[in-house]
Amino acid sequence: MPMAYNYVDIYVCQWYSIIKEVFMTSEQIKRLRKKLGLTQRQLAEELGVPTNTVARWEQGERTPSPPTLKALKFLEKQ
Repeated sequence: MPMAYNYVDIYVCQWYSIIKEVFMTSEQIKRLRKKLGLTQRQLAEELGVPTNTVARWEQGERTPSPPTLKALKFLEKQ
């Protein structure tokens, strides 16, 4: 018997696939910043966020928003 999906299930699945595609761990963010040769302040300025936000990402205390994750992934490909 086929499984029935409701709209919430479909939305969650779509959202999960987007997040999975762009998710970065705190260590990946820190590694990327260092690879780019940027300080936390410089990366924060590039992304339009406060410096302490970048520090919190790198410490694993916070997670970047989906649009910011996409920007980080873009920078990663440079």
